[in-house]
Amino acid sequence: MSKRMPKQEPPKPPETDIDIFALLEKVQNLKQPAIDKLLAERAEIDRKLSLLGYNAPVAPKTASRGPGRPKADTKAGPGPSANYDEEKTCSVCGGAKGHDGRAHRSQEPKKKFTDTELADRGLLEPGKAEEIAKAVAAKLGVG
Repeated sequence: MSKRMPKQEPPKPPETDIDIFALLEKVQNLKQPAIDKLLAERAEIDRKLSLLGYNAPVAPKTASRGPGRPKADTKAGPGPSANYDEEKTCSVCGGAKGHDGRAHRSQEPKKKFTDTELADRGLLEPGKAEEIAKAVAAKLGVG
C-alpha cells in the first residue's frame, strides 16, 4: 500500500496595504519633472548646435506600424472645408450638402453631425467656419 500525500494548497501571497493609486500618483509626480528636465536639456543642445551653424529641422516622429510601413495619411486636408463636395447630399443629416451617408459609417447610433464634427472631418460648407466664429465671438462678447 502506498501512502498518499495530503493535498497542499498553493501559498497565499502576503497581505499588504499597498495603495496602487497612491503609487501611480507618485510615479506621475516623478515623471513630469524628468520630462521637463530633458526638454530643457534638449533646448540647450539645440541652442549650442545653432551657435555652431547646425540648423537642421528636428527629426519627425516615426510611426510605430512595424518596419517599412509608414503611417497612412489622413483623408482630410487642411481647413474645415477640405473634403466638402457640393454634389453630395446626406440622408442621415436630412439632406445636408457636402457629404453623404458614408461619412457616418463610424457613428453609432447614426445622427446628424454638429458643425464642430463637420469641421473636424473637413466637410463644413465653405464660408461657414467664419460665420460660426463670428457667432461664437458675438455670444461671448468678444471682438
